[in-house]
Amino acid sequence: MSSLIDEKPASISHSMPQLYLLRHGETDWNVQKRLQGRTDTQLNDNGRAQAKRHGIQLGAELAKLFQNSPLKTLNLKSELNDWYFVSSPLKRCRETMEILLASLDLPHRTYDVNEQLLEISFGEWEGKSWDELRVEVPELVQARFDNPWDICGPQGETYTELKSRVLNWYKSLPAKTIAVTHSGPSRIVRDCVCPIERSEILSLTSPQDRFLAITHKGYDWI
Repeated sequence: MSSLIDEKPASISHSMPQLYLLRHGETDWNVQKRLQGRTDTQLNDNGRAQAKRHGIQLGAELAKLFQNSPLKTLNLKSELNDWYFVSSPLKRCRETMEILLASLDLPHRTYDVNEQLLEISFGEWEGKSWDELRVEVPELVQARFDNPWDICGPQGETYTELKSRVLNWYKSLPAKTIAVTHSGPSRIVRDCVCPIERSEILSLTSPQDRFLAITHKGYDWI
C-alpha cells in the first residue's frame, strides 16, 4: 500500500470501533509544502470548501448507515446523539470540525479536543520545506529519511513517539466516533486497523478531499 491509488479497501480479522477519520482541510502551508507539525495554521478558502464537502459526503454516508433506523423519519441529530466527536486542538482541525458539523446541521454540537491527535512535531524545522532543509542540514535530513522511526530534527518527534500516542488514543475509542486529525496520525490509525510493514507506513498518502470510513470489516476511502 504505497499510495492512495494502490491502497485498496483493507479488511481485518478483529473487532474495532466504528470510526470516520478526516484530515483537516488545506492550508496555505500545505500549498507551499511547508512542514506544519504543531504550528497552529488555519484553513485557506479551499480548505474550508473541502471541509464543507466532507460534511455533505459524511451526511450521505450516515444516511445510508441509518437507513434501517427504527425512527420513522431519518434525523441525523437524533441518530448521532451517542456518537463521539473529537478533534486535534489545532485551528485547522477545529475549523474543519466546526464546518463539518454545520454541514451536518449540527452547528451547536460540542466536541472534544485531544492532544494525542496532534500532528507529528517537526520541532525547529516547522515552517520550512524539505527542499530548504536539504540545503541547510542535508546530513540530518538524510538521516531522518533513512530512519524516521528513531531520528527527528531538533526538538521534533519521531514516528515511534507518534505511534505510541496515537495507538493509545485509538485503543481508548468508544464504539462510534467522528475524528478530525492530521496526515501523520491518519497513517498510524491505518496501521492500527490493518498492520502493514513499518517501511510502508510513511508512504501512505492522506488526501484532504477524501476521508476514511473504518468499521469491523476494515477501512475504505469515501
